[in-house]
Amino acid sequence: MSKSTIYNWIAALSPHYGDNIRKHLRHGGRPRQKSLLTTKTHIPNRLSIDKRPETDYGQTIGDWEMDTIVGKEGIGAIVTLVERKSCFMLMEKLDTGKQAVPLAYAVVRLIRESGLPVRSITTDNGPEFAAHEIIARELNTKVYFAHPYCSWEKGSFENMNGLIRQYIPKKTDFRGISRLYVKSIIEKINNRPRKRFRKPKDMIEEKIA
Repeated sequence: MSKSTIYNWIAALSPHYGDNIRKHLRHGGRPRQKSLLTTKTHIPNRLSIDKRPETDYGQTIGDWEMDTIVGKEGIGAIVTLVERKSCFMLMEKLDTGKQAVPLAYAVVRLIRESGLPVRSITTDNGPEFAAHEIIARELNTKVYFAHPYCSWEKGSFENMNGLIRQYIPKKTDFRGISRLYVKSIIEKINNRPRKRFRKPKDMIEEKIA
């Protein structure tokens, strides 16, 4: 049984059992609050996470999860990718903010330059990922979309966002962040022991050696 299936089951029971179930989750399982200003995002031809093969997901190098963080007052953006098995991270500051097409080509470039395989990419329903078909075509892969308000379906980021925020706190003005600083963050996080006290960078170097 996959983690997403378990979380969806818990979400379905929560209205009946409330906090008695959610309190046992590692991150508290707090219900996500829908913004009153949120409008429905139209992303054509999106592929639901329900169609993603779960039998060996994250068991070999190549399953990626994707997200963005934004700067103060929504100005500027950074796209982040995490390889599920190794926790290896790729990250780039986007001069064009959350514009979908430039973001898509940045993702393609990051993964190609890494030299790592890509079997799948999972992301959320943000409008910045509307050009997902460019990513899928250029990398010959499939891009899956998590269910709305189900951030746990991109499990890598439940921990990764906390690590990134150590270096880029919320409400940071991205105009003061250089590409060199972003690279230094990548180096620090990829050299930080994670799963079984192994460094993501070491796991990746073993793969491409």
